[in-house]
Amino acid sequence: MPNVFISYVRQNSDQVDKLADELRRHGVTVWLDREQLVPGMRWQQAIRKAIRGGDFFLACFSAESVARTRTYQNEELVVAIEELRLRPADRIWFIPALLSPCEVPDRAIGGGETLDSIQWAVLYQDWDDGVRRILKAMEVMEGDRPDILTINKPIQLELIRILAGPFLMGDDKHPVDVAEFYIGKYPVTNAQYAVFVQAKDHRRPEHWKDGRIPAGKENHPVVYVRWDDAVAFCGWLSEMTGRKFRLPSDQEWEKAARGADGREYPWGNEPPTKKNERCNFAECGSGDTTPVDRYPKGASPYGVLDMAGNAWEWTGSLYDQSRRERVMRGVSYGYIDRYVRCAYRVSYDPDLRYYIFGFRLVCVSPPS
Repeated sequence: MPNVFISYVRQNSDQVDKLADELRRHGVTVWLDREQLVPGMRWQQAIRKAIRGGDFFLACFSAESVARTRTYQNEELVVAIEELRLRPADRIWFIPALLSPCEVPDRAIGGGETLDSIQWAVLYQDWDDGVRRILKAMEVMEGDRPDILTINKPIQLELIRILAGPFLMGDDKHPVDVAEFYIGKYPVTNAQYAVFVQAKDHRRPEHWKDGRIPAGKENHPVVYVRWDDAVAFCGWLSEMTGRKFRLPSDQEWEKAARGADGREYPWGNEPPTKKNERCNFAECGSGDTTPVDRYPKGASPYGVLDMAGNAWEWTGSLYDQSRRERVMRGVSYGYIDRYVRCAYRVSYDPDLRYYIFGFRLVCVSPPS
């Protein structure tokens, strides 16, 4: 899959973050200065290297960006135009995108042409069409499988497509290649689990007094779930739908959480705070689980939610081949910021059933 450098001005950060997430959902590796530049790095040298080494340069223009002559984006455009002149004229590399009504700068690019002679994507008129056009320019085809797989019976369930390819895993950020899969947008909820419990007369979670979901917690992640409870749920759903559901592997879970770029947290490299509403962790002071869709700002690059905080999630992977403990991911609401990182993992005995143990699903046999 290609990698792209996105050039923009700070006033458009929210739109650019949305665009970056869209591209990452399709397997594109995105270079954003706010995510890639770290203290001690020679930022001008790093930016030049990233621009020249990128498969594409995506320039996001807006009324705010063209109104100013002294911006970091203008410095990036100088480097990009130098690089553009060295590249074959019949190959797409420089992609202009309009975030709001504005004129593309008429800077000379050689051969009597200027930047405004390059076809642009108009995102402010039709966002989805603009994104599709950018992906087409990068020769990233969506294929004949949906990006979101929706299950309607026996439960309502959304799963997000994670394309095959490598990502950076662990604290040491070593490359790992993972095959394509679909993963639950949210952890399995109490309401979803209740359908399984009733259908199979399965053991109720301990916090369901008189066998009923606690009032107001229908959309919270189900907890008090043992590993074999989660596996049984996967087996039941596979039987009911004709598709193969299972727990995510350790590698699949982490890729869905952090994307291909090795970010520290699902949303980027900045740790969570109480104010930014990224996830349910200790500093929030909730002291309990929260609805699985409570923190949309904490979504991973693919749009997967609740990958940090709220409840621990079982995976299908052994922590150590010589022991029976299984890897758990995501941590719960009682952990502080340094533990809600994408790379953080622990092991638990699969027979344990605890008030912070939940799970989410993977589907590996979606429709063509």
